[in-house]
Amino acid sequence: MSRTVIQGSGGSGSNSVFNNNFATGTFGTGKVMTYGAGSYSFVVPSGISSVRVRMWGAGGCGANSVSSYTGGGGGGFALKVIEGLSSGDSILITVGAAATSPNSAGSGGTSSFGSYVSATGGQNAVSTNSSRVGGVGTGGDINFAGGSSYAGGNGGGGGAASLFGNGGNGWAIYPFPNSGGADGGFSFGTTKQDNLRSAKNGFGYGGYDYTSLAQYAQPITNIDLIGTGQGGRVIYESGINGGGGSHGGSGGFPGGGGGSYALGSDGLLIVEY
Repeated sequence: MSRTVIQGSGGSGSNSVFNNNFATGTFGTGKVMTYGAGSYSFVVPSGISSVRVRMWGAGGCGANSVSSYTGGGGGGFALKVIEGLSSGDSILITVGAAATSPNSAGSGGTSSFGSYVSATGGQNAVSTNSSRVGGVGTGGDINFAGGSSYAGGNGGGGGAASLFGNGGNGWAIYPFPNSGGADGGFSFGTTKQDNLRSAKNGFGYGGYDYTSLAQYAQPITNIDLIGTGQGGRVIYESGINGGGGSHGGSGGFPGGGGGSYALGSDGLLIVEY
């Protein structure tokens, strides 16, 4: 049975058919509801007793103070199958929002499905050149952490976590991580050559090269691949599909950490039943 998106806000589903198991593929009737930043009430539909939820915390923002040009951490990820629900039950959904300006205190917002499961946002960067850590999933059947930002001036943001692993860290030069989440961004000074030889962490090549505007992003064909994109490859380049932004580039939706001077991305929550 294919997935059917019946309500959406800041996210998307697909019509692809995959093996039915607790973590991937179609769940239940194939219905999908997506939620962007904000607060909502999920009312369990008639005849439904279990749901599968997945979520990303918001990415942290970068710093732009005189003493710090560090990126923000990537958002955490969690997935959980929740059973024993009753039709008509109302469950509070919260989806974390990213900071609205660089150099903000605190962290990106936490996403949660009632008290069952949550994913925190990545740390914001403010007045320090130390690395900002990613958010973490808690209470899920699967929990992963967002990537940390680069610890230094003009730093790249951390990538969001995903179903496949932790997010990649932000880097100053091309990275060699092997995590399954989105890739971290670069810091100031990387080149197009670094861009092409560094696509090692995310599932998709990310973003636009700011010189040639050549797009390397791969299309997302199912929701299981959300949060597996690439970070910004050169300065002022945003992340794609959860990737961390490079110096001056915003984090990719959902949950990518912003590079120095830039904003992180909002979180996302998806309910399947």
